[in-house]
Amino acid sequence: MPKQYPLLATAEEIRTIARRAITLMEVLHEGHDDDTAWNDPDAQRLDNLVFRGAKEAMRFCATAAGLLGDASLLQLVATLLEEQGGWDDHADKDTDVVAEGLGELLRRGAPVNDSVAAFAASPNDDIRAVIAAGLRPTNERAIKLLETLAKDPIADVRKPAQEALASRGELHWWAGKWQRDPLAHLPAADAEALREPIERISAMLDESRWALMKQDREFTELVAKLPDPIAVDVLETTLASGGNHDTRMPLTGAHLLSRKGGIEAFLRVLSGWAKARAFHLTPDHKAMVATLPHDRAVVVGLALAKYALSAPASVRDEVSTAYFLAAELVEEVMPPGADLAPIVELVLEAPETASRMDFIMNKIANVLGAKNARPGALSERLLAARLAGYPGAWSRMAGNIDKLLQKAPFEQLRPAVEQALRSDDDKLTRWALRCILTDAHAAETDGSRLELAARLCEDTRLRGLLVADSSLTKMAITPLRAALRRGELACMEALNVVSAISELWGGVAPMFFSRALTSAGKEEARQKARAEHAPFLGPEELSGPVTEDEWTALRRAREANTSHEYGDWMRILSVLPEGPWHPEDHALLDRALAAFEEHPELAMPISMCLTAKATVDDLPIFDRLIERAPDHRALVRSNLYSTRERLGLPKKPADDTAKAEATSGGDWMDEDDDA
Repeated sequence: MPKQYPLLATAEEIRTIARRAITLMEVLHEGHDDDTAWNDPDAQRLDNLVFRGAKEAMRFCATAAGLLGDASLLQLVATLLEEQGGWDDHADKDTDVVAEGLGELLRRGAPVNDSVAAFAASPNDDIRAVIAAGLRPTNERAIKLLETLAKDPIADVRKPAQEALASRGELHWWAGKWQRDPLAHLPAADAEALREPIERISAMLDESRWALMKQDREFTELVAKLPDPIAVDVLETTLASGGNHDTRMPLTGAHLLSRKGGIEAFLRVLSGWAKARAFHLTPDHKAMVATLPHDRAVVVGLALAKYALSAPASVRDEVSTAYFLAAELVEEVMPPGADLAPIVELVLEAPETASRMDFIMNKIANVLGAKNARPGALSERLLAARLAGYPGAWSRMAGNIDKLLQKAPFEQLRPAVEQALRSDDDKLTRWALRCILTDAHAAETDGSRLELAARLCEDTRLRGLLVADSSLTKMAITPLRAALRRGELACMEALNVVSAISELWGGVAPMFFSRALTSAGKEEARQKARAEHAPFLGPEELSGPVTEDEWTALRRAREANTSHEYGDWMRILSVLPEGPWHPEDHALLDRALAAFEEHPELAMPISMCLTAKATVDDLPIFDRLIERAPDHRALVRSNLYSTRERLGLPKKPADDTAKAEATSGGDWMDEDDDA
């Protein structure tokens, strides 16, 4: 006699709690009327409590319903499972709990309805397993569902369904493992020879997926003994079902791709993966293609690329399709030194799409920019496209071809670079500047890179192009720094040079505050930048953090600036020195605040500036910004919290301390906290 437990909840209590939980979720999903609440720590904490409370209530209702065994609660629990499917953030654990309640109700005789039928076909293995364990063959609809589940590729789903149907007659031993009997169409002698490995494979497929994945090598070795059709059948059936945690069998996947008919089967596997919830490729999935022999890898890579680029235009901006998974794998499979001409042709021939983002095209084009990619015989053709400005479909590969051309033979690259330097096309000339300072540099004719950068800066147009690009600015930092000190740079040029100096040696106050980014961490990043640009760094007098003379030169250029558009204010207010306010910099802030009265969009750059520079006395400015710029209130308030944290204050002030803080003085506090 099973132990009798006291009642946890009545059916009516369960319904009441479930309705309240669903209502809480609906209200939470509506958001806040007051946008300041999004950055209010108290509001965020309450939202989290409501979210967790509603989810736990749903879990409770499902478990309590299963314990009660009241069949009238079946649809309610199905509704809760649908709710959890949209909110689950715990690797299906919440879903599992609710699904178990549904399964328990089925086990106790609740009738099968449309919701149960839908969950029996769920891409979530755990949900299918619960349904299979709960169903009883008491009516035609339940029997049909069990017959389908009895052929499921996942053993934890298939076995309970087969057990439920055991009394109705013998089931095919190969169901859920092969699409048809692997021995039925073989000559008797071949069938006998293959019986032992097939029986061992069958036994392994009756174990859990976790156990099967641990036997990846043995499983693959057994399948290798089978002829192509039988091997491909079992490999496809095994891999196509399950989420990204249930299909991590790199040797199995690689073996499928090595067999005749395996590539086509693998594309069908990708379609199966795409049906799983939140499927993503793990390192084990990528290893399926990364370990293939060179020639086979090329064949597989081109097949995957062709399939990916056959995606309809309507899904080219989605990342949850089989086409996108194929495109991701193309990046992994193409071996070093592979002929990239077929990839280029596929990209050039692919139809246009109206989508703003073509993620699939971008993934395929990334093959050209990979570290192991080489231009080979394509060099001349790629250089011609580069000199022509990447016309038409070539523009799809522009950035990646630029990376690939860095590895082009010098004797082909250098003449093209010299031609591009004479071009009136700024984009083309910037590419040439980067090349001649790096891969196309010839020390015997150009001198050192430092000397070459100085000569390039003597040309007004070329200097303007160098200083307008952050990476090129660092390559020419020594002559540009000298030009800054001589007062030769316009405002935006001076701002870019000072920013580059700070990236290399420091000096500019950071716009975003984080205690996780310590002074040691910042210096480590600067040391790395200096190491990367060592050939371009000059004498000691032109090295080191931004000097006071350079700040003076920047302030003069800033004063001479006549443009006051939003972008100008954003850039100007983002380049200010570390430490206390300089009088001219605070006067700049005052001018920005005056402009803010007519241009409330300036609340954002002003609040970012305050995040870097504000003292306690400046905090009331945030109130002014919040009041006058309601459209930017949430982000301004977020910057206020960051500023208070930098100043050592609570992120959110108590009402009775706000005034005291605003009059407590303006002592500067270092933004770093290394303790």
